[in-house]
Amino acid sequence: MKILVASLFLILSAAIPLSASTPSSDVEARVSLHKLGEGSTPIPDAQRSPAPRPAYLVYETGFHDTIGLEFKNGAQLGSSGSGVSGKPADRDYSADTATSPNAAALITANNAPVKSDELTVTTWVKPRTADQKDVATLFSAFGSGLYYDAKSKGWLWRVASRVPSDPKAQTWYDSGKALQLQPGQWHYVAMVWKRGENSASFFHGGTNGSVLLVNTVKRPQIVDPVTEPSAKRILGNDPNKPERCFNGEIDNFRVYTKALDTATLEKIRQADLKNESPAL
Repeated sequence: MKILVASLFLILSAAIPLSASTPSSDVEARVSLHKLGEGSTPIPDAQRSPAPRPAYLVYETGFHDTIGLEFKNGAQLGSSGSGVSGKPADRDYSADTATSPNAAALITANNAPVKSDELTVTTWVKPRTADQKDVATLFSAFGSGLYYDAKSKGWLWRVASRVPSDPKAQTWYDSGKALQLQPGQWHYVAMVWKRGENSASFFHGGTNGSVLLVNTVKRPQIVDPVTEPSAKRILGNDPNKPERCFNGEIDNFRVYTKALDTATLEKIRQADLKNESPAL
């Protein structure tokens, strides 16, 4: 890397003539970024990504548009400014079970299967009611699923990671009653799974404060890496049991094949509140 930087510096220095009255410290080389095949046409600032996408980010949607999503049975894209940031062009996914009991948003982008020893899911949730339907599905995608359990009044996270002795089993983790999502408010929720520890951690935050660890659950048995059991990926419902529709709004849904720490989860939360891409 040092050799490459040094070579680049020599090339730029040779290409820019220096006069006796212009000290070298004042010389400035400008480089225009451009798309392949477009010569030296600069890329408009509006098309620049504010932060590079890490390789372990396998899916994200800010709901700025409907690319990669297919709305079914009354599901809809929120109006401009309805997302967690409240800024123009920031939208969310909305499902009202009172008028559309089987609403769903199908994820059609990124068909690559997921298999990993670690997993992190982050999203924003705004429930319409405190009590959801029994085992209401907030999402089921990329080898993971988050559900509201009416009996325990808490959230359950299913990871499609099987116990070797039971190939049909899937691993479930309980958030505990501490993770209560108040209706009419935006809640930042994150789940982190580590196969090496057989553990899942639940994190919670809001538009104020910071991200807090709610609960960590460990399983005694050894489990397989997370593997996606089917290609069906859905937000706000269950493709096999559509009566379990989530009643509320969802924003900025992301899946990472890496166990993110609390500081990184906080960076994501802060970026979402500004309607920006998180720099990880």
